[in-house]
Amino acid sequence: MHTRLEHGVTLLECLVVMLLLVIMVGVSSNLAAWIARHRLITFQHDVYRSLMVARHHAINYGVDVVVCPLGNDGGCAMPSGNWSNGWRVFETEGEQDCQPKTGGLCHHGGRILVEQAPVRKGFHIAVNSHLARRARFDAMGMSHGYNGRLTVCSRQNVTPLGLVIAQSGRVRKAEPEELLPCDAGSTP
Repeated sequence: MHTRLEHGVTLLECLVVMLLLVIMVGVSSNLAAWIARHRLITFQHDVYRSLMVARHHAINYGVDVVVCPLGNDGGCAMPSGNWSNGWRVFETEGEQDCQPKTGGLCHHGGRILVEQAPVRKGFHIAVNSHLARRARFDAMGMSHGYNGRLTVCSRQNVTPLGLVIAQSGRVRKAEPEELLPCDAGSTP
């Protein structure tokens, strides 16, 4: 008995493969958007976490705590800075800046609580004038004069996210109408 080997694919097999390809392409485009959104949410959470560390430390230890954007010299950017260059959270007295020295301390003796590296390429932070220089929490957790808004932005066409710091020191997510414009490098 002779059997004939046939090579090729049936129409049904072609349709199944094409259907799977269409599903994979659809999922991959949604997956890319989901990943971009998740990265922005994570970035917002990093900023939120730093602010909450500052406030909680101020309350728990009865000290003033500052969160400031970093300048090129390694200290706080004065009179205003670009938060996208990273930021530092530290204990302070008065209006002192923090030049880091060994052992996680500032030159004036205050502890450095958080040191954030420059933000990931493709992201930036927009802040209003109240936060252009720093955010500050007193021993009661209040943020008098350093309340304001910041918006975390992505160049991947993802809707920006924001945070609002109230004078009471409370940090909350910003409503859509409270978001700042995402002009790269701006501090309106």
